[in-house]
Amino acid sequence: IEMARSESMLDADITPDDDIDAVSAKLQETVNSVLSQTRALLDAHQVRLAVDALRNATAVYLFGVGSSGFCAQEMKHKLMRVGLRAVALRDNHEMAMQAALLRPDEVAIAISHSGTSAETVKALRLAKEAGATTVALTHHLATPLLEHADIVLINGHHQGELQGDSLATRVAQAFVLDMLYTLLVQARPEQA
Repeated sequence: IEMARSESMLDADITPDDDIDAVSAKLQETVNSVLSQTRALLDAHQVRLAVDALRNATAVYLFGVGSSGFCAQEMKHKLMRVGLRAVALRDNHEMAMQAALLRPDEVAIAISHSGTSAETVKALRLAKEAGATTVALTHHLATPLLEHADIVLINGHHQGELQGDSLATRVAQAFVLDMLYTLLVQARPEQA
């Protein structure tokens, strides 16, 4: 995945001397680049499996901490709009308790940019042990999160030194989730 980062992305890093226009242009370039990277990294078969799992689910549980939790919350609202029972959890105790109670006809989606957030990994592990279909959305391969995922969705990434919790990462996660939602609506237009 790191090889998917182009040299031009390094030019988009924000520096202390950048003015408002430069920051704006660099952020736009970074978001555009990470969306293109996300499209290139996504496996269409895995996306289709995720959509099919959502179509057949009696309930969907979304797990994430930090900004990934906000993406989970947004996806919950979208899923509810099309008639799915959806719950988004960001508290580590609630995630673990709910994950342990999942059933085989339910889907758990864990969102973790690093793929190593202990709370999110634990929730997905418990969901898998309970028999639910498990989906991981992350940027990193070979992480503990993916060990518990039936379906793997990879998003792009770019975070400069001065950007902190990257806008581009949140946009990439939201893009993947919105693609799932759009494909779900396409498959179930009567419920949109």
